[in-house]
Amino acid sequence: MLDPHSDLSEKKSWDLDFAQALVQATPTFFVALAPDGRVRLMNRAMLEALGYTLQEVLGADYIRMFVPPEDHPLLNSIFARITVDRALTVNENQVISKSGEKLLVEWHGRPSFKADGSLDYFFGVGINITERKAAEIALKRSEELSRRILENVSGGIVLVSSAGAILKANSEAQRFLGLNYVELQQLYVSDFSTKTVREDGSACPIEEYPVSLALKTGQPQPPVTIGVQKPDGSINWGIFSAVPLADPVTGEPSGVVVTFVDITQRKREERERLALERKLLEAQKLESLGILAGGIAHDFNNLLAAILGNANLLSMQLAANSPLRPYLKSIEDSTQTAARLCTQMLAYSGRGRTLVQAVSLNAVIEEMISLLAIFVGERTEMKFELSETLPPVVADSTQLRQVLLNLVMNASEAIGENPGSIRICTGVTSADRAYLSQSHASPEMPAGEYAYIDVIDSGCGMDATMVPRIFDPFFTTKFSGRGLGLAAVLGIVRSHKGTIKVDSLPGRGSTFRVLLPVK
Repeated sequence: MLDPHSDLSEKKSWDLDFAQALVQATPTFFVALAPDGRVRLMNRAMLEALGYTLQEVLGADYIRMFVPPEDHPLLNSIFARITVDRALTVNENQVISKSGEKLLVEWHGRPSFKADGSLDYFFGVGINITERKAAEIALKRSEELSRRILENVSGGIVLVSSAGAILKANSEAQRFLGLNYVELQQLYVSDFSTKTVREDGSACPIEEYPVSLALKTGQPQPPVTIGVQKPDGSINWGIFSAVPLADPVTGEPSGVVVTFVDITQRKREERERLALERKLLEAQKLESLGILAGGIAHDFNNLLAAILGNANLLSMQLAANSPLRPYLKSIEDSTQTAARLCTQMLAYSGRGRTLVQAVSLNAVIEEMISLLAIFVGERTEMKFELSETLPPVVADSTQLRQVLLNLVMNASEAIGENPGSIRICTGVTSADRAYLSQSHASPEMPAGEYAYIDVIDSGCGMDATMVPRIFDPFFTTKFSGRGLGLAAVLGIVRSHKGTIKVDSLPGRGSTFRVLLPVK
């Protein structure tokens, strides 16, 4: 009969051999330390990684032999904590190989105690994470480099998934779209379907987005100009391109990189340049017409003077009851009418006779209230809102009366036979270049303080295509007109270094604002 104690002893020996074989075979590091920190056991994987034999390390002070000096306080505190807590401890620290190379190891350490409670061993199982850490550091550096590149490029960059979700967007893209990073990550490309426009102002359907075409065709998309509405309602313009991304394993589309350049400022400058060109062309047209009108009026006036003079001489020689007198009177009346037309043409050209002095706009208006009421008629209500703190302007009061009379007559004709109202207001405004650029002004008009007269009617109004033409000579929207009425008004105002601003909508009436520089 076998001795059971002998069997148990053999089993314990076999278990110990198996444990030692397992420790030696594992690719992870294993080390056992005595309470004084000396090496009792080290497995093959750790010995090979450090370049030692077991005989070289047995009995060696682990901390002094394998730990860099800068990590000594860390290891001492770990050993002290393990002894007190009697629990598993996880930490990372360096170990030094025989050649001096430093390896970074992730350790799982645990103490072992004797039956009397005294410390028996420190066990440590470690994983060499040197290469993994180096790869992580390289990855972080690469990501940081990519982030810095993305944040410092002048254009916007957006990463879109194959489902159309916005994954990433650099700071320029966030600024351009008016949304922060968190807000963009909650959106899809389709969320912008109602917020984009083409250059012609029409809506840009999502099917025409470069990102949509790139996902559909799998091909890079050429640049396209698109306007995107920001949350505040303003529109930023950009030139967008898209390049599809493919999964490196399957080759299936995995997303799209959208890049764009902000051309909002360029668009704004282009609009301002075109507006300035239109103003210059308008000024050149008015100047050319003014020179033509002035020349014709001057020569025609000389002819009229000769006609009227001869008619007067003939009148003095005719008997009072001569049958020729009615014909002579018709010649004189027609000549006077033509002379008044010449006066209007000279006013349009800015070459009419003027007597400039400090004038109160309120006084000019108050003097004409009775006369204006005659031209307006009973069905139209006249209202006056005159500023009490209106500074004087340097002007010819006679020509200002002509300006006011023509504007009121124009307003009355716009109202027609229907009941309506005409308001005449005065005041002072500070006009900048942006405001003046919207008026019928000379391009060189300076920003500053201007006194104004508003003539506001409740008439039929005008559309945007008609407003630029109303100051052209002999242009009219009626079956019959006065030819040079508003043209003469513009000529007089421009000769006083002023301008006229017109606001009108069909069925909503019109506002004519005459601005004159204050004295």
